[in-house]
Amino acid sequence: MTTVEDLDEYVQDLNSRVHANAQADSEGESLENAFTAMMLSKLEDFEVLQDAVPFYCNRPAKGIKATGIAISEDERTCDVIVTEFKDARKVTTLGQKPMETVAKRAIKFIEGAFAGMHDTIEVSFDANEWSRRLFELRDKLESIRIVIITDARVERASIEDSTLDGKPLTTSIWDLERFHKVDNSAKGREPIEIELDATPLDAVMDDSSEACTTYMLVVPGDVLADVYSRWGLRLLERNVRAYLQLFGPVNKGIRATLETEPDRFLTYNNGLSAVAEKVETSREKGRLVIKRIHDLQIVNGGQTTASLHRAKYVDGLSLEAAKVQMKLTVIKDQARAEEVIPRISQYSNTQNSVQMADFASNDNYHLELEKISRRITSPVQVEGQVNKWFYERIRQQYNVERNKRVGKERRSFDNEYPKVQLFDKTDLAKAINAWAQLPFLAALGKQKNFGHFTQITRKENPVVDEIYYKRTVAKVLLWKRALRLIRTSGLAGHWENTTAYTIAWLVHRMGGDLNLSRVWQEQKLRPSFEEQFMVVARAVHGHLSSPGPGIPYPSEWHKKQDCWDSCKALKIQLSNTFKTDYSQQEGFDEAGFIDQDQAMASVKGHAPGVWTALSRWGAQTKKLSSAHTTASMRVAYAMAKGEQPKPADIAKASAALAIGIEEGFDVKSASGR
Repeated sequence: MTTVEDLDEYVQDLNSRVHANAQADSEGESLENAFTAMMLSKLEDFEVLQDAVPFYCNRPAKGIKATGIAISEDERTCDVIVTEFKDARKVTTLGQKPMETVAKRAIKFIEGAFAGMHDTIEVSFDANEWSRRLFELRDKLESIRIVIITDARVERASIEDSTLDGKPLTTSIWDLERFHKVDNSAKGREPIEIELDATPLDAVMDDSSEACTTYMLVVPGDVLADVYSRWGLRLLERNVRAYLQLFGPVNKGIRATLETEPDRFLTYNNGLSAVAEKVETSREKGRLVIKRIHDLQIVNGGQTTASLHRAKYVDGLSLEAAKVQMKLTVIKDQARAEEVIPRISQYSNTQNSVQMADFASNDNYHLELEKISRRITSPVQVEGQVNKWFYERIRQQYNVERNKRVGKERRSFDNEYPKVQLFDKTDLAKAINAWAQLPFLAALGKQKNFGHFTQITRKENPVVDEIYYKRTVAKVLLWKRALRLIRTSGLAGHWENTTAYTIAWLVHRMGGDLNLSRVWQEQKLRPSFEEQFMVVARAVHGHLSSPGPGIPYPSEWHKKQDCWDSCKALKIQLSNTFKTDYSQQEGFDEAGFIDQDQAMASVKGHAPGVWTALSRWGAQTKKLSSAHTTASMRVAYAMAKGEQPKPADIAKASAALAIGIEEGFDVKSASGR
């Protein structure tokens, strides 16, 4: 249960992070923008929103306000976000009337957009683009949801469902207490509770496994359609949800069956695989029935579920005769859920085109990054404390680890892993794709960009060693700091895309010769970098605000390779101070991630034969990369000749030896084996 003390601590932490992100205590709008961006990111993590875009439209005289939008990929549903920001340093309480007022402002925005309000908004503003999008989609949209986000605690307030322009209109309120509850839960989302008292489902149970209890049941199509109507995409396990295509050819077959032979749906359809935290059962006339499902997640069968909903609520088809088989698994040890759920998805029937890429968090690439992040300390202490960056491979991993501790242990965890040094898979993918000069991928949105990032990393299979990790953290630090500069710059919208394109332009202009080791060693950006970055960013922002021929919206323009190709041609002068501070010398950047004295001591502490043996061992066992084995051999040759090895070879060989010892290389053996 949430206590007053819990909320006080949460709102103070939230407020301090908002101010840190905005860097402008007195500028209310800037603070509200920072709060909105932060909470939209949380709602995406909570699976409430998908690819939400923050923007700012506030016309108090006309009662109009909106601070964000999320339009579904099929352009049939839309979420309009509106923020009520109190800049609270202690818990503030709001009731029914303030919430109704906030909701009305969002409604006014939607009504204005449907009426062509974009003609009255400056073209360079994001509000112009999104109100114009709504204007053009007004006939296609099938439902609208208003999402109110606030840093206040809302008591006894709810907004009734209604219609707007003939479309169903619902309102969801995310207040301080609701954010706190989900943010501090182990799963990072509200559990989906399914009541089946009115229609209990017959089930066959198998409890022979030590890990799971499995139920086989037949679910009426109406029940699934109604559950999806309430919970939508939140029903679908996250790694799968991001890759489902809900209107593909498989669904055409599903619809044809529902329309012409609904009584044969059970026969033709392969059914669903789902997991739950627990189920409540009873015996009725000798039959086992399920009456309640706690925290239901569909891990395979998303297309079937969404198609049933569409058939009932959009196409008006009767689902009375349609039934679906479901394999429902209750995982006994919830600590193993992240291990078991992907396997259920992976081994289930593949009719829904769920690919292996959907389970990327379990790739060795991410496992190695996570492992190294728990070991490598930052070169800069914070308030005298040694600290580390925390790579969150699995959603809510940070909170789970933090909440295991209390008192001094929790404070020690906070010092060791400051929240500002937390990054997850989507931060990683954005930062690396921007650096790799792929800003048009970064502009696709979190999930799509991460999908492309996964394909690239699997194809390239980079060696995730200490140097790679430090370079990665430097890229993430650069991304986070640059994004903060953009958000507080006064530039009108397109913040993340401007950040991605600006980083990509700088890397391109420097020919890749941009010193990441300086970013890692100093754990910040020098004034020369920040000043140069904003010079480039303003030019890039102007480029991004003018779509190419035949492309109506700037945000769509940003997703094109042509946008990047023309951006690269921008002529912008680089300052001498920036180039002096951030140009690298040959071999320096890689070597800069290693303590040179320590690395040199490691090299000189072993005879040339050890490095030769290490190189051969690494090649034979395949436990070292070719870069590691080559560097080790070069060190051996240089030492045998009495020469000084190159800094880059010293760095690589030193890292190779550390990996080798960890993997079983015997340094003491004369042969190195």
